Amino acid sequence: MNPTPPALPHALVLSLPEAQGRRRLMQAQLEQPGMPSYEIVDGIDARRMDDAAFSRAYDEQRTVRDFGRALTRGEVGCALAHVAGYRRAVEVGHPLTLVFEDDAVLGHQFLMVLERTLPMVDPAIPQVVLLGHVGRHTRWGARRIDKTHRLVKPYYVWGGHAYLMTLPAAKALLACQQPVHVMPDSWIYFMRNAIVDLRGIVPYVVGTAPLAADSYVGDRDALNRRRGLRAWLRKYLWQKLVFQLVVKPALRIRKDPSTW
Repeated sequence: MNPTPPALPHALVLSLPEAQGRRRLMQAQLEQPGMPSYEIVDGIDARRMDDAAFSRAYDEQRTVRDFGRALTRGEVGCALAHVAGYRRAVEVGHPLTLVFEDDAVLGHQFLMVLERTLPMVDPAIPQVVLLGHVGRHTRWGARRIDKTHRLVKPYYVWGGHAYLMTLPAAKALLACQQPVHVMPDSWIYFMRNAIVDLRGIVPYVVGTAPLAADSYVGDRDALNRRRGLRAWLRKYLWQKLVFQLVVKPALRIRKDPSTW
């Protein structure tokens, strides 16, 4: 007799009120049989905030000091949407919560992998499990989920469109982003500053829809290129010399390809 699968966590979908097409995309996926219960958390369009409210919500000085450039209003709005998600998770008080941005696409193995991952998550600690693409991860400490999937420790990762978080993680992230000073997908920052214990699933089980390219956050790559020659040179030397010759073999770094 097969054991009863664990109860699925409640899901929060972060979406601007006017993004009706994106909301319908998520509803079409999450209203299929067997999917977790969900609710929509209204996002915040920081482009429409007055200057006083924006200044209270966002610590620009700290962002520039730590990351070399200010966030755009679109990026701040994205971060505030996730803050609303953390706050809602704390209010509800469930041990585990799923968070989706409204351009997430659930893979056909999503439910199966999620059910097998849940017993591996410790709800007593501030832990986040990324369900989207993990760029690079270390092989040290990887845990088998099934024949194909592993629970790993990310080394380089971006994207906040799908993750599982414990209640302590929601509380820690909420406290960290008061006021906002980093993007919500600054996972390595959160991990290195001991805000959350970070894990990821490879290969990933949640992708993004083509409409993700039409984002109110803006072209982040173009914004990052403005940091200047010194930052570019430092990154180039790190990637081509230190990372390739020392870090990659020592930490057994592997790249997870983006396939869909």
